[in-house]
Amino acid sequence: MDRKTKNIVTSVNKNGIAIVENQFSKKVCKNFVNFFDDLLIKRIKKKEYVGTFDNQVLYNYFIENKKTLIFVYHNLINKVMKSLIDDDYVLTTPSARNRRIFDHKYFKKKKIKSSGLGWHTDAKYVNGKKIKPNFSYMAITVLEDTTKENGATCFVPNSHKLDYKPIRTKKYNFKYIEAPAGSIIFFDVATWHQAGMPTNKSRWTIFNLYNPWFVKPYWQFNKMLNGSNKKLHPDLKQLFHFNTTPHLNQNEGIATKTKIK
Repeated sequence: MDRKTKNIVTSVNKNGIAIVENQFSKKVCKNFVNFFDDLLIKRIKKKEYVGTFDNQVLYNYFIENKKTLIFVYHNLINKVMKSLIDDDYVLTTPSARNRRIFDHKYFKKKKIKSSGLGWHTDAKYVNGKKIKPNFSYMAITVLEDTTKENGATCFVPNSHKLDYKPIRTKKYNFKYIEAPAGSIIFFDVATWHQAGMPTNKSRWTIFNLYNPWFVKPYWQFNKMLNGSNKKLHPDLKQLFHFNTTPHLNQNEGIATKTKIK
């Protein structure tokens, strides 16, 4: 493990968070901000799920633009996740989010509860007990400056070390996750957090959740990408669960995890 990766992993384990600036240029960030603005409108026209008027969410954004895979499989993210989890880590859910008040008639007819409200943790619990050590981590790519003035996520420092869940409506001492455009934030999802207050300011940010190979994805990525799977890099196939999807029956095989050559 190189020194940079080691420092990031140490910070995540100790503090629950690590912010690494200058991973993407301003030009790249601006180009993808424009892409997500356009994609939001396109999905609205198709009457697809896009979140709420105060929190726009674009799941599986790579469907419309394979260039966005640079946010899923990035050199630094790869090094950090291999160190935090292991070599067989996978993607559980990818989303681009904008904690912004967006006045559009599409939302006026839909009463959808905004996600991320109230203090919560995304760690795994069994029978009310947190599984330790935590094995779920987020890589958050900041495309527009994120500050407390534009709905930055709030978190309770060092709460990733606690074994119990927060009370959603209770008042805790918290900080904002603030970072300039082009940054990647590594986040232990066992940390207590909640969405910041929405504003009229845009704040496109990419949230990708990673887990060990045995954690099931939110969607069937292998079918979603079936038409382009031959062009995917083997590491991307691993991230998208191509080698960890259960077989149809015993005649196809008995081992869930298989290596992709």
